[in-house]
Amino acid sequence: MNAPLSEIPPDIIVIGGGPAGYVAALEAARLGASVTLVERGPLGGTCLNRGCIPSKTFLRNAEIIEALGQAASRGIRIADPSFTVDLPQAVAAKNAVVAPLVAGIGQLLASRGVEVVRGDAALRSPREAVVDGARRLAAAKAVIVACGSRPAVPPIPGSDDPRVLTSDTLLDLTELPTSLVVIGAGVVGIELAQVFRAYGAAVTLLEAEERVAPFLDAELSEALRQSLARRGIAIRTGVRVSAIRDAGSGLRVSVEGASDLPASHVLLATGRVPDLAAFGALPVETRRGFVAVDDALRASLPGVYAPGDANGRAMLAHAAAAMGAVAARHALGGRAAFDARQVPGCIYGAPEVAWVGLTEAQARAEGEVTVGRFPFAANGRARSAGHTEGFVKVVAGARHHELLGVHIIGPHASELINEAAALRNMEVTAEELADLIHAHPTLSETLMESAAQALGRCLHLPSQR
Repeated sequence: MNAPLSEIPPDIIVIGGGPAGYVAALEAARLGASVTLVERGPLGGTCLNRGCIPSKTFLRNAEIIEALGQAASRGIRIADPSFTVDLPQAVAAKNAVVAPLVAGIGQLLASRGVEVVRGDAALRSPREAVVDGARRLAAAKAVIVACGSRPAVPPIPGSDDPRVLTSDTLLDLTELPTSLVVIGAGVVGIELAQVFRAYGAAVTLLEAEERVAPFLDAELSEALRQSLARRGIAIRTGVRVSAIRDAGSGLRVSVEGASDLPASHVLLATGRVPDLAAFGALPVETRRGFVAVDDALRASLPGVYAPGDANGRAMLAHAAAAMGAVAARHALGGRAAFDARQVPGCIYGAPEVAWVGLTEAQARAEGEVTVGRFPFAANGRARSAGHTEGFVKVVAGARHHELLGVHIIGPHASELINEAAALRNMEVTAEELADLIHAHPTLSETLMESAAQALGRCLHLPSQR
């Protein structure tokens, strides 16, 4: 029998404590609402516990290994340059990074008076949820369902083998793979391929599309492919996996039209799908399997909002957080909207890749453009650090020179893109960016220089006349 409803229901119920959910709860509480947040697992969701933060700690390990390899060329003599990776210790170090961040979210919620309920919540009606089939919660104003996503597992025969992993399980592995086949050359596949290649595994990256990271500007995709290949990652594009077979001491990955690939482990990095269990039996409208929402993140059910991965509009933690804040404001009567066009994206590793706005191909499909590029090899700060790989690319309108897209492959691209995103959001033109005085020497000068090059007035590249 269900427990009775609370006598004084909260204004807002939030289901899910990931970036969309906990930010929605904090924002609603900041605006004066009473809030109850329901979460079945640790706070922080996939990003903090199984995605963004854990993978970045592993990527930092890869950076250290690469830096050790560069030490001799910079005059630093290390007596014994060999290394081994203690994977259990690396996992423990990763967990030591995650734990205080999870605790910090709990402290933030408590500081704003958000009630946190542990359990599995499912909607019973648009304003009522049931937790673990027993406790009933009703919202006075709205329910924000920030239920997130889970790794997509394609129906490949043999994918249930325990040596076939997803991003949820690979980062807790205590046995170092000797050979890893990564199925899917998207963000997750590319980042984790780099990690385990640095750790010493033989890595093969498989992609069904004709390019790695096919969502990237084509120029960046090709530059990234070349960089991964230089780091010893074998890459096959335009291929499909038909089966994964147990070969006794390892696995055999069958690729259509090609020879089998041996592997000690396989990573399925084939995207993510929304976890819609929190909607229970309610008939919420979906599009391509994701919850259909408007720019205020309202779902088809009255008083129900669905920010974050569940709607598929921008499956990124920072986008989810922004959507959570918009949902909270709108639910409490404010004017708020989410604009996916302003969301930057990143692939971490060496080199980093980041982008915001339209690719060159997308922009050309809409009208005439001008394009500028500036290589990190021509930047003093990049040269001093020995990180000269890559370039910045600016795509601007041919007539008004509005910033249509900015694409970066190279050092600290994930930091540099934020300036580009801010300027683009403020409708700054390529002329204005080219005229902005940047500190020297800094990597961010490449943004200024690429804008100037798009206008034909870059002084730090040879004249094209």
